[in-house]
Order: sequence, then C-alpha cells, then structure tokens
Amino acid sequence: MLWEQVNLPYDGDRPVMGITWTAADAYCRWVSKRLPTEAEWEKTARGADGRTYPWGNEEPTFKLANYDKPVARNFYSDSLRPVGSYETGKSPYGVYDMAGSVSEWVADWYDEKYYATSPKSNPQGPARGQQKVLRGGSFGDPMIALKSASRESYFPSDKGPYAGIRCAQDAF
Repeated sequence: MLWEQVNLPYDGDRPVMGITWTAADAYCRWVSKRLPTEAEWEKTARGADGRTYPWGNEEPTFKLANYDKPVARNFYSDSLRPVGSYETGKSPYGVYDMAGSVSEWVADWYDEKYYATSPKSNPQGPARGQQKVLRGGSFGDPMIALKSASRESYFPSDKGPYAGIRCAQDAF
C-alpha cells in the first residue's frame, strides 16, 4: 500500500487540517486514491509487533512527535510542524507523522464495540453508522491520544478542528 499525507496548498509543507470526512474522502477519490481503512491505518502505525506508538513502546517525547501544543489566535504555523519533521517517530513501514501532527480521517464508520466481534483478518469496519473515525492524535492533543490504538469520532460533515487527510492506494 502506498501512503500520502496531504499538505496545505498555502503552506506546502504543513498537513491539511480542519477538514470534514466528506471533503477528505472526495479529495482522495479526486486524486484516484482512497482513505485508508481503520485496520490499514492501525497496521501501518503499529506494525507486525503491535507497538504502542508508531516508533515503538517508548513514551512520546518532542523528538518523536508533535503534540500537546497550544494554538493562539488561530495561528497554527508555530504549532503545526512540516510533514516529515520527526525522523525517529516514523512507523515500522517508514510512514511519517502517524502520531501527533493532525488526526487523520479513515474510511470506517465508528462503532465502539465493532472490533470485539469483527473478523480477525483485515476488518472492513461497520457497514453503517453515525460518525466516522479519526486516528493518530494531533498536535493539540495530550500524549495519551498518540497511542496507535487510540481513536475518536466525528460526524462526516463536522470539521474536526485538527482533522487531516492521508490518502492510501493499493500497491500496483
């Protein structure tokens, strides 16, 4: 699978944020890609060894991820770091910024109990629901939200304040 974090057009090295799930999904389709499933996102963040964070089991530090940053007067450039700023925070598959930076929309509907009864291999998420899933924690979140298993949800039409896009594409 190929991964691409989408950057802001007016600040080309920062990730897009403050976007609805509907817009994130439309953008990925427009560039002939898709939002990753929640299972794909988590596998990429945790690896085959089930690590707690993308970089391993070591607690977050500001050398590993961007988190717990204040935002004053809606001026984000001091808090939101350029994509790829945390070399040592990469996932086991070499993917940057899967913890901190911006939370990322995934394709799945949110169901708190889905994974208790889901297929063990490549679950596709609930068939329907009210809210969509965000993964990864953001630069405004505390360190607990950076765990690879952490998840939150918003309605598809809500602009998650720190919600961003990561498009996926099946390998050729």
